[in-house]
Amino acid sequence: MTKIPINATKEEVFENVKILHKEIETIGETPERGSRLLHLIGRVRFLQGEFELSKEAFVNSNVVVANNNLPELHENYYWFARIHEEKGDKENAKLYFNISLEFYNENPLYISKEEIIKKINSYN
Repeated sequence: MTKIPINATKEEVFENVKILHKEIETIGETPERGSRLLHLIGRVRFLQGEFELSKEAFVNSNVVVANNNLPELHENYYWFARIHEEKGDKENAKLYFNISLEFYNENPLYISKEEIIKKINSYN
């Protein structure tokens, strides 16, 4: 698994979905792979403008994380914020960007703290 930049295209993200899916078929599913796959599906749906399906995928990713006592995927909250931002709901967007920062944990696969802070500062 590799980090996918925040500005990746849907084709780039979908390519990673296919790679991860093949990995799951070959090596087997783990909670980490399952939550990552749902996260990536959420990103693809976001890039297709399917915000409710995107939100559902991120929620399901969070459920896998919670049910398996894994560290929070702070980037899921970043994408919740982006969904609100796309819908013009800047108040909730800012709230979720801050939640993303609150749940931040160092993970090379996901958005950096600096990227989150930069987005939060864009609202000031």
